[in-house]
Amino acid sequence: MKELPPTLLAVDTETSGLDTRWDVILEAALIRLGHDLIIKDLGDVLTLSMRRPPFIVPAPQALIVTNASLEKLETAELSHLEGMQAMNAFIEASGPAITCGHNLLRYDEEIRRHNAQSCLLPPYVTQMPGSGRADTLVMAQAIACLDPGAISIPLIEGRRTFRLGELLKANGIDFADSDAHGAEYDCRAVIKLLALLKARAPAIYDHLMRMAMPRHAHRFLDEQTLFVVTSHYGAPEVALCTEIAANPANRNAVAVFDCSAGDPIDYVTLSVEGLMEALQAKPRIIKTLRMNAQPSIFPVDEGLMQGCRPDWYTIQARATAIATERTGFAARVAEAMRRLQVERPVSDHVEERLYTGFPNDLDRDLCQRFQGVSWDERAAIAFRLADVRLRTHALRLVFCHAPECLPDEVRADHEDWLRARLFATDCVPWRTIHHALFELSELREANRQYEDEEASEGVALITGVGKRRYGWRDPVLAKRHDEIELYLLGLAAGHA
Repeated sequence: MKELPPTLLAVDTETSGLDTRWDVILEAALIRLGHDLIIKDLGDVLTLSMRRPPFIVPAPQALIVTNASLEKLETAELSHLEGMQAMNAFIEASGPAITCGHNLLRYDEEIRRHNAQSCLLPPYVTQMPGSGRADTLVMAQAIACLDPGAISIPLIEGRRTFRLGELLKANGIDFADSDAHGAEYDCRAVIKLLALLKARAPAIYDHLMRMAMPRHAHRFLDEQTLFVVTSHYGAPEVALCTEIAANPANRNAVAVFDCSAGDPIDYVTLSVEGLMEALQAKPRIIKTLRMNAQPSIFPVDEGLMQGCRPDWYTIQARATAIATERTGFAARVAEAMRRLQVERPVSDHVEERLYTGFPNDLDRDLCQRFQGVSWDERAAIAFRLADVRLRTHALRLVFCHAPECLPDEVRADHEDWLRARLFATDCVPWRTIHHALFELSELREANRQYEDEEASEGVALITGVGKRRYGWRDPVLAKRHDEIELYLLGLAAGHA
């Protein structure tokens, strides 16, 4: 496609848990291909397995869902640092490219970025000049909104689901549940889904591929007075919006006004403080688009003009009202966005501070040098880093790989840190062995409950929004519970 990089890079990760800030990638697959979605060479496929860092306690649910080898977690050929180095190197060598994945923007990219920073690697490598990011989940949801008959959307317990395997099966494409949650298998499934979306809704597919590139998304907004924004939170939603302003602290965050849901008269006179509340209110009349995260924005077609509510004349009048008040109103909206960003509380934990600023040039150079020198030299570099986040991560890496390279006092401090990561019993944001054993006990109890019920195999217990714990009436699951318990107790014994 014109004006797009020639390469697509399909990505999937399997991880120690669902928290993108505190969990780590344990397996990754990356497949390089063209817009014809054909893999040209064996060298275009990279699969990585990484050892568990000593401070990470895997989530029992993740171990069950992925069926990860517990032995491999400890004996994989690559350390986590080496695996992340290989992953970043492959992405850099493939660029410029459009990185593709299912739930890529909210999950795989977030955990990859956090893991990259913890390894002193550039976290934004997928956004080098000329590159972009495309999420097949976003694309499938947009097609469900704008062309409902193009693809079949499966139901689970009466609710629509856009899970990768279920989507493929609902549309007649083979997907073996027994092989799911293997990184390479899921990565190839992403390619199958791209092919399906391209075949069934080619115009929407092509447009969203352009929107995967931030410069094209910005250009689209510059050329439109009114445009469509789609979303899918349980049901398809189509909003007719007009641009207001960009965040001066982040030009890729753009505020737009939903002319199909709100009257400008209620907003254009609000103070900065009032607009800060409006930007966080639900439903969102003032929405924020992430221009570097494949915004689901489209031109308004004739069908939408004729069928919109309120009527098209009212929609246009609202957009005109926003444009008329744009100078003062836009400035106040921009300031409200800036304040919400800069006034956000800063965590005490470096794991939660990826987005609190960029390192200086010297620190970036030191991080690059860190990757290819001995552990003695890495220890020396760690103490030279000015950015506290990078210095903390660097010292932890040295402690985990070559503790003898650290001064006695620093090594003792890190021994205390490791004990806290594994054994803390108070309320902490990371997963400890105690937390994992408690989660495992809940999974066991769910399985026992199902053993007492007249229910078919494979029944799932819903335990929270977006979370699903499986309780099969199958002794294999009980055996897996036992294996995980022994594994966790082994971790505890190894660090007692």
